[in-house]
Amino acid sequence: MEKINSENIISALFLLGFDKVDALLYMCVLAKLTLDTQIEERFTLEDEAFSSLFCQNIEFNGKVLEIKGNEGLDTTVMVIDGKPYSLRRMLKCNKKLMEKTKKLDFEEIVRRKINIIGEDKVYIYREFFSSKEIDIINKTGDLTLSMKKNKRNCFN
Repeated sequence: MEKINSENIISALFLLGFDKVDALLYMCVLAKLTLDTQIEERFTLEDEAFSSLFCQNIEFNGKVLEIKGNEGLDTTVMVIDGKPYSLRRMLKCNKKLMEKTKKLDFEEIVRRKINIIGEDKVYIYREFFSSKEIDIINKTGDLTLSMKKNKRNCFN
């Protein structure tokens, strides 16, 4: 079994295109990985402190984790021996975790997140949804219909 931690999971989500990660998204992904791990015995979660590189480039604003300063994953965060390294390359995420996370059904995960928040309250908490989650909601007909309030999409 391979050891993973919160930083690995959050990094995987950023690398998959999530521009922010809130506690519910993290919890739902962790729950899915945990359930799958019990079946496949792939990972063991052993949490530890976030790395200094992570802390220097990812910030928590009291609601969500985001890349600092609206920079992107391709922002140079370190130069070693004259060679620049992007945040994308420096985030800690092992190959097995990345492969597994790519295969997760994020439509199901977003649906669970909406169920926890409550469909009638999603428009109040829209800042907890990443651009990728909003895209998933808008591309999914039944979710989009259920997310409308007064005949307008709650994210507009």
